[in-house]
Amino acid sequence: MDLKEAIGFLWLGAGGIFCIVWSIAFLVKLEESPSLRFRWAFVLFSTGLWLVSGAFFFSELYVLFPGITLFHIPFVLATAPVLYEYFVLLVVDKKPKLTLFLYLPAVFSVFLLVPFYLKSTEEQILFFSSTPSSGYQVLVLSLNLAIKLGILLSAGLFLYKYILPFISWGMFLKKGGRLTLIFFLLVCLDLLLGTSGFLFKISFLRELSALLLPFLMFFYFIAREVWKPFIFQVKEEIKRSKYEKSKLVNLNIESIKDEIQRLMSEERIYCDEDLNLTRFSELVGIRPQQMSELLNIHFEKSFFHFINDYRIAEAKKILLEDPKRSVLSIADSVGFNSKSTFNRAFLEKEGKTPTEFKEKSAKEFSKTKRKVS
Repeated sequence: MDLKEAIGFLWLGAGGIFCIVWSIAFLVKLEESPSLRFRWAFVLFSTGLWLVSGAFFFSELYVLFPGITLFHIPFVLATAPVLYEYFVLLVVDKKPKLTLFLYLPAVFSVFLLVPFYLKSTEEQILFFSSTPSSGYQVLVLSLNLAIKLGILLSAGLFLYKYILPFISWGMFLKKGGRLTLIFFLLVCLDLLLGTSGFLFKISFLRELSALLLPFLMFFYFIAREVWKPFIFQVKEEIKRSKYEKSKLVNLNIESIKDEIQRLMSEERIYCDEDLNLTRFSELVGIRPQQMSELLNIHFEKSFFHFINDYRIAEAKKILLEDPKRSVLSIADSVGFNSKSTFNRAFLEKEGKTPTEFKEKSAKEFSKTKRKVS
């Protein structure tokens, strides 16, 4: 190992250890909500593994532990959706919609890497030292490119959905805004350097991208306190912008919510299988667009999830009170137009089918009865 490789190894290794220690410290920090803590700690831990892997790869010390070179890949591939969810929670104060499909590349990579880890140490070393010749070798090595593209796409999706429609560029001319813009541009530069290096097989760009990452993590650690007031300003600006564009202005929200609750609990309109958003809005006395926005903001549910929650709650009540009644009969009585739709909605909400729920409830009732007697 020459001096250049030694410095690179120490720099990347120090950055990796720093990120892993930071992830542990952040995880036990009780000031943040668990959702934010777990996600950011995962990002830091994955970045730490990425840097440690890079330290061994670029210094060619991977010949000592070749398996460490690819160990980070599933973790870092999962970083893109985790980052997306983290920023939605941090800036929008909103639980992100289901993003499980975004984790598929990480899951796929686990299975893809199994053949590599079944190889002997000598074969693993040859895998990296030789020119890629097999399709499998090219596919595995291209996972590093997928990592960078995934992070770029997740950042772009977040900006497109939650920032650009509500925030003016003037926000980024303020103190915290300028720092945020500089950091974001540096992250993009880092990812683009690495992407270009992999696409055009320029090792210098790949190494430069790797060496820039510890600097970005140190930069973020030092500047994070400056960002807190700016993030608060961004959150307030998003709320203000949404209010200005809202279709609920001049509506008596509390009165409408009371009417919705009355229709659901007293008239049980959810039992009508033909109930749709338009009909529901007419009964309440507002437009469908207003109803959709009101349910999303004040109940944090879509129309179908809102109605189905009431239907499933009623179905559970019937399943407990009348266990001999058929599932199809219950589905019809609470407003589902088919047994399959009922099963699917019930499984999504409760984690089990109506039949499984009924059987489990019957067993628990039987145990309780035996204890009493």
